Amino acid sequence: MEADTIHLLKINIERKLGRPIRKPKDLKYLKDQIFEINNEEIGFNTLRRFFGFLHTTALHNKTLEVLCKFVGFENKIAFIKQIEAKNSWDSWKRINQIELAGSISAADIIWLQKIISYDDYYIYLSSILKEFVASKNIDAVYTIYKTTPLFEIPRFQIVKVANIVGSRLREYSSSEFELLRPLLSLENFRKNFMYLHVDYQELNGYYGWLLEASTSKLIYTDEKLFTKLIQNYSLFLNHKKYIQDLSKEKIPRPCHPILYGRFLGYQLLFFREKGFEIYLQRIFQEVKNQNLKIDFFHEIFPILIILKRIDIIHQIVDLYYEDLYEKHNWDHVNAMNVYLVGQSFVFLREKNFKSSKKCLEFINYNTIAAGSNELFLKLFHLISNYNYTLYTTGDRDILDSIKSDYCRIVKQTKFYFFTVAFMEDYFKEIAQPNLEK
Repeated sequence: MEADTIHLLKINIERKLGRPIRKPKDLKYLKDQIFEINNEEIGFNTLRRFFGFLHTTALHNKTLEVLCKFVGFENKIAFIKQIEAKNSWDSWKRINQIELAGSISAADIIWLQKIISYDDYYIYLSSILKEFVASKNIDAVYTIYKTTPLFEIPRFQIVKVANIVGSRLREYSSSEFELLRPLLSLENFRKNFMYLHVDYQELNGYYGWLLEASTSKLIYTDEKLFTKLIQNYSLFLNHKKYIQDLSKEKIPRPCHPILYGRFLGYQLLFFREKGFEIYLQRIFQEVKNQNLKIDFFHEIFPILIILKRIDIIHQIVDLYYEDLYEKHNWDHVNAMNVYLVGQSFVFLREKNFKSSKKCLEFINYNTIAAGSNELFLKLFHLISNYNYTLYTTGDRDILDSIKSDYCRIVKQTKFYFFTVAFMEDYFKEIAQPNLEK
């Protein structure tokens, strides 16, 4: 088998297994599953070599046959033929025909459902949606989103589709938002776009409009809680005083770790003057039950930075450092960027300027994973960089440039909580920062 085909076989094995293969225990589980499902044995060291845990050597044909059968093919030849078919130019030709037609037919929908197992399927789907959203063809977008089976793909792929759709919706003017209203009645659109692509920099644009317009359409506890939390957070960022007490809102069971972290983080914000410690202790208690702590703290860190509770960020990093930087999904890069910015504040407070600067340099805004949080994250990034410069070189030209970027983003997002004074005086109000030149 060629290297690309081997790579695709590994992907298919992980899909069949239902989890990525990253540790020896995953290989042990795979070995047991192959025997249980196919009643065939593969040596543990053979699997280690195949997945790169040991020096890779050419695999015996029998081993490849067993692995191909495990992922649902009659033999190795059948698997190779299927891969060749999936990578056919014919697929892109069909996509191009759909986009040029400016509509999507029942036959097109059936065809998309047939190719849903293709490795590039989510790219095809993204391309079609991108074209229809850009051309304001909402009828076609509606037809796609109302067909739930088209979105029965791994979450990391759906997030990428949502990211592409969101990038196109940013081009809509306020007078065109109303075109999107029919989509809000589709549970599939809300689930596979709005709740996966939280477009912070558009909370005062198309995304904020979608949230407000969707409130009468909401059915489930999680989407109701999600919408209230984001809308009230937006009010706070807009420097409004009348955010709601949401502490008595019903929490879905089970609750996604990002949503649960967002809920508890919001309580820190709302009860920042009284009751803060109660919810802080609840966070440290509840995190013990969270498998993906990288998701749980994602929405908590920005709030702690806003509240200038760098001491708590320090505590979380000390306790859960490996969990915060253990990437499980494609979009976890976004969460890791948030944690890097948080750590930069911790190092600043300790006068460890070199490490603070390193944290900021690790962040790459050019990756698609930066996505909907880019400008929001940059506000915190600029605050940290401003104070780093202030307490190291003090270069006035650099400080003025940072301030200019900061003001531009505040104006663009309309997050007027972020005043110039908040950035310039950030460490003056933190207990014992001892940050003097």
